[in-house]
Amino acid sequence: MSAVLPPGTALGSCTLGEAVRKEAFTVTYEAEQRLAGRKVWVRTLKSTVSAKSPHAEGLEREARALSKLEHENVIRLYAVERSETTLALVLERVPGPTLEELAAKGRAQPECATAIALAIARGLAQAHARSIVHGGLRPDRVIAGGEGDVKIVDWSNAIEVGAPLPSVEPEGTLVAPDWLAPEQLAGEAPDARSDVFSTGAIAYELIAGARPFEAPEPRSVARRIRAGDAPPLATIVEGIPRPIERIVARSLALDPRDRFDDGAALATALADALAELTPLSPRALVARALAAAGFGTATLAPIPRRTQGELGPSVVDALRPLLVVLAFIVGGAIAIESLRDDDDRRPFAADARTLAHGRDRALLRVVAHPWAEIYVDGEHVETTPLARAIPLAPGRHFVTFRHPNAPDEQRSIKIAAGQSVFLDVTMRVDRGDAGLRVDAGAAASP
Repeated sequence: MSAVLPPGTALGSCTLGEAVRKEAFTVTYEAEQRLAGRKVWVRTLKSTVSAKSPHAEGLEREARALSKLEHENVIRLYAVERSETTLALVLERVPGPTLEELAAKGRAQPECATAIALAIARGLAQAHARSIVHGGLRPDRVIAGGEGDVKIVDWSNAIEVGAPLPSVEPEGTLVAPDWLAPEQLAGEAPDARSDVFSTGAIAYELIAGARPFEAPEPRSVARRIRAGDAPPLATIVEGIPRPIERIVARSLALDPRDRFDDGAALATALADALAELTPLSPRALVARALAAAGFGTATLAPIPRRTQGELGPSVVDALRPLLVVLAFIVGGAIAIESLRDDDDRRPFAADARTLAHGRDRALLRVVAHPWAEIYVDGEHVETTPLARAIPLAPGRHFVTFRHPNAPDEQRSIKIAAGQSVFLDVTMRVDRGDAGLRVDAGAAASP
């Protein structure tokens, strides 16, 4: 008995066409929803799999998840067809290549790959806000359309936070583990940070033209993932913008606590990075990636860059109040500094005697996005983004980054005489409900 139904088969309200995707337990067909008169996809169990089988769990999870989601970067669920012998999802038809097909064409420009990752993160943001974790992101489960549309099309691994884990192995874990987070490989339940890891792995592959943990066989891949053994993007892609490299590296952090908290936080970082680098909209960048791979007709002219110091309108508007405050702070600091002796300018009066000797001096340099007050060993010493190098006595120090709308970020450093240590931190700023709506559901245009 064939596991695939022939074209012309009636299934509920739909008439099936050709099969377009086959998984371990399911098949997705081109179809027509007769009453609505529209082209759709129908995702159903293979005819050799019973609707009462435990393997039907994946479709049921996908139906529950998609019934709670309505987002431009998530495939739409139109209907569920269920009977004693059938379980099928009637889904939005999404034309275009998968990211697996796109990656097979070679490297994407970093900004274009970042725009694709931004669309994925925005779709995840809504899911995470509604306590849904995708749990199985990989390139063949995301489709990019020629007009710059990006949609996550397969949610069969989805779980609700706090719900029991699947009783059978999900379809997504029956293939190479290249995009699974290390905690998933260890048998733990995925959470929003696991989806962040998978998104980072997809972005890495699009940018580098190779998977971050590539190895000849799945066991070696899993071993490299658990070891956090991904080559830095800067060693593979010459001239990759630092903000993009930093975001991907943080997304692939071995410890979930070091990643972005969820899709909304990742989307914010990606959107800010793109706004800093180019005036093009994310949709235009996605269309360029497709055209470069032969899937579209968008222009392939060089991506316009923002001049040094130029920021997108949304960034300027967001930072304008902060810049005014900083201008007063800096002006006051300059006036105060002019009244001090050189030795009094150091933030640690107790260490002034030690730091006066050049060879015993150590320096801490910090960058915080969007900004933060810097405390060293409990003492406030600087405020970014205009922070200068902070002189320190050799030894161990505890550095705290503090922002009024973000959890504190803490780092422990051990610094030697004559050494310079650099810390680059992104504050997980809570932008409130309005900010979440923009990040999670806005059209992909800054």
